[in-house]
Amino acid sequence: MKMKASANIRFKSAAARVQRKKRLLSILKDDPDVSRKTMLATLGVSDSALRIYMRELHREGRLPEGAHKRFKKQGYERQSSVKKRMRKQRLGWLLLMLEEHPGITTAEILRGLGITAPTLREYMRDLNSAGRLPEGAFERFKAQGRPRSKKKPKPRKKPKKPTRKLSPKNRKKRLLQLMRRDPSLSVKALAEGLGASTRSVERDRADLRRDGFITGTGRRLYVAANTFGAKRELDMRIILKLLKDDPTLTRGALANNIKVSKTHVTALIKTLKARGSLPRTFSLRRKQSYERMHQKMDARRAARRPTILAGVSENLTQREIAWMIGCNDMTISKDIKAMRYLKDPGLAEAERVRDALRGPSRPETTPSEDIHTAMVKAFSEIGLTLEEVEREHVEWMDSADPDTPLTRKTIA
Repeated sequence: MKMKASANIRFKSAAARVQRKKRLLSILKDDPDVSRKTMLATLGVSDSALRIYMRELHREGRLPEGAHKRFKKQGYERQSSVKKRMRKQRLGWLLLMLEEHPGITTAEILRGLGITAPTLREYMRDLNSAGRLPEGAFERFKAQGRPRSKKKPKPRKKPKKPTRKLSPKNRKKRLLQLMRRDPSLSVKALAEGLGASTRSVERDRADLRRDGFITGTGRRLYVAANTFGAKRELDMRIILKLLKDDPTLTRGALANNIKVSKTHVTALIKTLKARGSLPRTFSLRRKQSYERMHQKMDARRAARRPTILAGVSENLTQREIAWMIGCNDMTISKDIKAMRYLKDPGLAEAERVRDALRGPSRPETTPSEDIHTAMVKAFSEIGLTLEEVEREHVEWMDSADPDTPLTRKTIA
């Protein structure tokens, strides 16, 4: 029964909404310039409901042309008229307060009118330019300056003592929480909040500082939010130590040392510069120059040269030589090409030794000569020459019917 009643109520409200929208459309069609006040009185709805109906009809495209713009403009005019009326009322109150209480302060005016300091300055300037202020009121207002709040600073809340004794691990967690809330807490206040001795607190702080959870001192004290932040602090310490030992280290070398990416190293260097641990002008050493890189390549090729020459002279393949050196066969191929281009005498001698091991090479023949020799040999085994086979082939081609499909039977 309850469900049926709620369904009936929803249906009635939806039907009433449709009827109101139809009525609103008829009002706008009869008088396109109808005022907002007339629509509210005719429909008997609130201003917010009227705005919703107009918005829905505008989205559906059922409103007359320009009706929605006129409706919005009336709203803006209404709002501006309300603001003007409020401004006029406040200016009257302000003049009344200045006349009745000539020595009133700025803070008392603000509290009495319920406005902000910039608004009050604007009101005073307008009244002074219009000549409506009492004599000397504007000078007294300017002499007071900006109002200052007399709020007392809130006293620091002391950390609550734990109900039971904490384990060393939980004590360190609680210590980090207290230091994050207020890094300026003394050791004595921390000990009271943890329910432990000052010696235990000092020992825990030293452990946390060693693990990277706490860095800096005084105003620059920093407490890491989690283990990731602590790991980041430890990485920065390692970077500072490595750069102190060798300032010429590259970004890749630092990344390999602390087992992180190069991008992470760049971010850590920026943080160290911002903290002042590294000078602002510090920059990591750039990558090796083109010439130095080629020098290294030539040095590595020179180290591989004796093994390559020994492998070539022993008639080994490039893959076997690469396996002996511990590289890929493409590297060996490039090295041999470079040695041939530079006319390395050692390579020429190694190839001579290899050719002697291989023995006399077969005379070079073209592919067509090889095929012709093979055909002659094949036909000689069945007692035919190549000329006879070609003659029979020509005779068969002349006698064959061109319209007959070529099959095994026709060939036979």
